[in-house]
Amino acid sequence: MKYCFQGDIEEVKDGLKYISDLLGWESGEDGISVKAVKKSINGLNVQQTDANGWLIEYGQKAHFFRALGFINQKKAVSEEFHFESCGFQLDLSQTNEVPHLHELKEMLARLALMGYNLFVPYMEDNFEVPDEPYFGYMRSRYTEKEFAEINEMAEMFGIEIMPMIEGLAHQANVLRWHPYANMQEDANTMLVGEPRTYEFLEHVLDAATKPFNAKRVYIALDEAFELGKGESLRRSGVYRPSFDYMREHMEHLIPMCEKRNLEFVTSGDMYMLASNPDGSVFERLYNTDRPMAQEIKDAANYPVNYCMWDYSHLEEETYEKLFNRYREFGTCDYFESGIWNWLGFGVDYTKTFATVIPGMRAAKKCKIKHPIVTTWGNDTGCENFWSDLLLGMQLFAEYSYGDEPDMTELAARFKACTGCEMEDFMELSYVDHLYDEAPRPGPGYTNFSRSLLWQNILFGIFDYYIRDDSLTPHFKRSAEALEKAATRNGKYGKYFETRAMCSRVLEMKATMGHRISEAYKAGNKKLLHRITDEELPEMKRRVEALYKRHRELWYSVYKPFGWEVEDLRYGSLYAVIDSTIFRLNQYLNGEVSSLDEITATRLSFDGGEKIPRTFSYMWAYTSNVYEPRN
Repeated sequence: MKYCFQGDIEEVKDGLKYISDLLGWESGEDGISVKAVKKSINGLNVQQTDANGWLIEYGQKAHFFRALGFINQKKAVSEEFHFESCGFQLDLSQTNEVPHLHELKEMLARLALMGYNLFVPYMEDNFEVPDEPYFGYMRSRYTEKEFAEINEMAEMFGIEIMPMIEGLAHQANVLRWHPYANMQEDANTMLVGEPRTYEFLEHVLDAATKPFNAKRVYIALDEAFELGKGESLRRSGVYRPSFDYMREHMEHLIPMCEKRNLEFVTSGDMYMLASNPDGSVFERLYNTDRPMAQEIKDAANYPVNYCMWDYSHLEEETYEKLFNRYREFGTCDYFESGIWNWLGFGVDYTKTFATVIPGMRAAKKCKIKHPIVTTWGNDTGCENFWSDLLLGMQLFAEYSYGDEPDMTELAARFKACTGCEMEDFMELSYVDHLYDEAPRPGPGYTNFSRSLLWQNILFGIFDYYIRDDSLTPHFKRSAEALEKAATRNGKYGKYFETRAMCSRVLEMKATMGHRISEAYKAGNKKLLHRITDEELPEMKRRVEALYKRHRELWYSVYKPFGWEVEDLRYGSLYAVIDSTIFRLNQYLNGEVSSLDEITATRLSFDGGEKIPRTFSYMWAYTSNVYEPRN
């Protein structure tokens, strides 16, 4: 299509050119007329003026770019923006995935088309910090110059950047190095009250905010489970409750933000944990039935803006109760929901839809100002790509503007903004769980692409749950759907290939241990010979093909550091197949009379009867010692 843009386009012209190229639009005076008018409105209006013309009225740059998606959809619309921010957070640390700048620019453009005006890069140690050379050592990280380029890109699309850094825990990759030995509470948590901790945080805060001209910063103080129980207790010999350490830490952090004129956004979960000392971590984080003690409220009463994060609940009422609880101890204008990308090769869109929708409904009702949809790696790396997140981005944006969409309208918006098919992205869920499996409440969910892909073949940790061949047709169906998706999602189709190939591996591997065990117990050496001579070599071929395609795509999208983790995983899987062939041949050739790996009793991973999710690759891989314990 050819368009002729006129009117109030000076502030958006650079972003308009980039997005026009992205959408395949041409520009010329003989094109369809589009007049842009900037007005004092909280949202946007897109109206067709005649058969060959459009009018865009918009309140801010982000709303103009969202309007372009409707032009591409050829749809007139009038929308109110329900919030002050529509934010997207990208985990650059726990995923090991740091995009090249050209990839990040494309991501920002897609966000702009959807109407986002806030980008939150989550960075534990993925940027250079002067005077801290070990910060992010041998990890992919951005330079100060690259940060400035990213900021220019974001400004072009009307997107503000709020950097998100860790100010207490989640610092294992930093604290492992010798310059930080005296600022460790434990291997994951910084030592409150230690001068070196605050010297370090001053350096990090400057490096993370100045290149972005940031107005606000998210200093995460979450999940510091060992706060007050490690080096601080050893030094003082006196136990202090965690909220007392939080009070001391805040007294240092608040002046840092004030002198830089930064709004201080932070997590409030440590106060929830302090208020709920009993139960699982999940129960403690979200229990609103127990009254919060006044001393905990007092410890949290600081000029900060708390963010309530919840990626797991299915009920709107639960989110409302949590917003109200947070507001008992402070200002809470921020909310984080999540695109469930942190479980392996897939993206669990069934769980994403089941949690984002009630969370956003509650956010509107409770007048949250700044909702953010997050992505995570959960300290284990990820095998998916940023483009896999596009449907989650679209869903979150549509619940930030106007009326709630039905699924037909959501699919149409998704097609207009990305060129992709919603039903194909939904298939990314089924690399990890069954087609008819309903979202489970809480954090629990299956993730086959981590548990069954990486586990051993002869003695798989999850073999207890595999009692027949029913997963074979499941993965055959998944592979066929993903192979089809790879042919019809434009430039993003190629990223479906790795998931299709993963499903082809699991089509064989998911039940291989069970089949070997059954054949062994039945004395069916004919089947064991066929598995050894034909099926396992074919599985090895599929693994190698997956590895090579995954590697090719990774290096095209991400900076290089981080791929070595996948080298280890694929290398061990390849070796496991070799060792399985070796052991079966030993048995079939009469070199050994039995295989203890097969006869060992299988136990439930978590005591339940449903195959659970696993965050940890190593938990899926082995029960044996694989690294120093101290």
